[in-house]
Amino acid sequence: MIVTTRAKEVQSFAAKITDPRKSYTDPLYDVTDLCGVRVILLTLHDVNKMCAWVRRNFDINDEHSGDTRARLKDREFGYRSIHLVGPIREPVTDALLMAIPSDLRKLTVELQIRTVLQHAWADSYHDLGYKLTVPASAAIERDFAGVAAGLEAADEMLSRIQVTQEARLRHVDSGTARVQGRTVNQEIERLTLVHDADPKAVRPAHQLARLYMLREEWRKAVEVLTPVVEHHQQSVAAAVLRDLGVATCKDLRATGPIRDDEYRMGQAYLEQAIKADPQDVDAWASYGGTWRALEQAAPEGSEARKEHRQRAKESYYRAYTIDPTDSYALGNFIEYELGGRDRAVWRDALRLLLPTLEGAIARCQTHATDRLGLPWVYFDLGKLHLFLAVSLENETQAHQTALTGLDWYGRGAAIAATWQSQSALGSLKGLAAVEEYLPALGWCRRLLERVIALREPANLSRVVPPVLIVTGYADDERSHEHSELLRAGLQHVSVTRYARRTEAGIGRNVAALTRFQRAWLDCDRDLQQLPEYWPQVIVGGHVPNHVRLLAIGGDDTARLECEMALAFGIPVGIVRVAGSPVSDLLDDPYWSALKDQKVPPGRLLRTLPADVEALRAFIRTGQ
Repeated sequence: MIVTTRAKEVQSFAAKITDPRKSYTDPLYDVTDLCGVRVILLTLHDVNKMCAWVRRNFDINDEHSGDTRARLKDREFGYRSIHLVGPIREPVTDALLMAIPSDLRKLTVELQIRTVLQHAWADSYHDLGYKLTVPASAAIERDFAGVAAGLEAADEMLSRIQVTQEARLRHVDSGTARVQGRTVNQEIERLTLVHDADPKAVRPAHQLARLYMLREEWRKAVEVLTPVVEHHQQSVAAAVLRDLGVATCKDLRATGPIRDDEYRMGQAYLEQAIKADPQDVDAWASYGGTWRALEQAAPEGSEARKEHRQRAKESYYRAYTIDPTDSYALGNFIEYELGGRDRAVWRDALRLLLPTLEGAIARCQTHATDRLGLPWVYFDLGKLHLFLAVSLENETQAHQTALTGLDWYGRGAAIAATWQSQSALGSLKGLAAVEEYLPALGWCRRLLERVIALREPANLSRVVPPVLIVTGYADDERSHEHSELLRAGLQHVSVTRYARRTEAGIGRNVAALTRFQRAWLDCDRDLQQLPEYWPQVIVGGHVPNHVRLLAIGGDDTARLECEMALAFGIPVGIVRVAGSPVSDLLDDPYWSALKDQKVPPGRLLRTLPADVEALRAFIRTGQ
């Protein structure tokens, strides 16, 4: 940011107030440009934020203010800048940490706010066009307009890049994040050295606290940010106050029962952040989350619970109005606005929100592709698809969309820590009242409940020989292609049982083996039972890493079966078959973290060649 100022010279002031074409009652206060301030910023996004700050801290006279962009016609390009005129407000004295004499507080200031590219064009035009005594020719004016058009497009692109990068920073996955080529741990070590050298410096402290927050180390984030906020007081940025508020409340919730006085302090930081930047969607949504936590902690039916719910509802609504396609704000807005309503209201409301839902889904899919905010983006996509299913009239499309929601919850559960799955489950439980017309919600809830339960140490202590489940295509005409592979691969391998999913195709090959036992469930007939299927295998005496799912081709149902297995931490090996949805899973970017990589709890998704030894190795080790 570049800031330049100038005070009006006495000679210029005298000439202006004696101009016979103008009339002033009190010239000292009527002249609008006694002081001029030019603020040059990097992007249009920064300009919009600065204009909002100025309007909060100055009494802007809209009659004398304006946006020169509004003067340009649709096909015109030229000078662009925002001019805001007005006297300073009292609260800004605190924000500037300086005293302003009372006789100066009513004097009017003119502020010009523009991007660096807008400033480059304005200066160039002033020196090469406007200022010269020789008027610019039509060709030169056309060239100036062409330059303005190019810079306007560049401004828009830079602003989009900034917004996207800020979103990426907010949604970085702590497990995969890298900062300028360094891991999060390495960056924490570096920033700790910088922070220790000057604990009151805002930027390194905030960067360090953000990394602690990525790792859910709330107490450390609080310890880093608190001294900074206390030292800088009102001049600290809204984002710092927001993150300190979030970390304070999260820390208290993580360490035991909520203590009202300390929790209220965390909320106060969020309130200060909102006051400093009312357009911060994350601050509003986080503030709503603090009231949601109090609502859930209050006794059922109590006045306190109702009051907390109302505060959460209002906060989520404000977040939604600021950024309708923010998945966290949108999901909670829908939940709090429509909770308890009948099915017709839900369907009508969600149909009206259909473009917003689709926009939020597209935005989440972009984050998912970039591996940002995992597993939360996966859980958000699951929830949004459940809402989308309710809005659809076609039952087949609605059913398929609901299964897509289950698929996304499975992806999230496959990589989530237990506490993250518990958080996602809590959000689904908040919709329990509408489960009758959101049937897939029950599937997703049961999936998360089983995943959480099966990760308890007591359920992971059994050690038994491997269990092999085989799924795949149900086409008898193609089964001969892999019958010899299965026969040879399953010989001389110690397993507890073989299982199959269908009577035909791959299932028929497995049935021919003497040690075959039928699977508990025919998933073709009851898709809703998929979340129950794998817990039966595991609770029956087998830890996830001792169960294998072998897939040779297969339809969408078989693919969903593979995804549910991955959600429960079960290794899945896939033999590619051309045109198979199951084979397509290997190229799905959203599952890429689990394919042939060493990620917790190990290499879950494997590409298997049609090779006997590779098949045997997968059955023995899951690798």
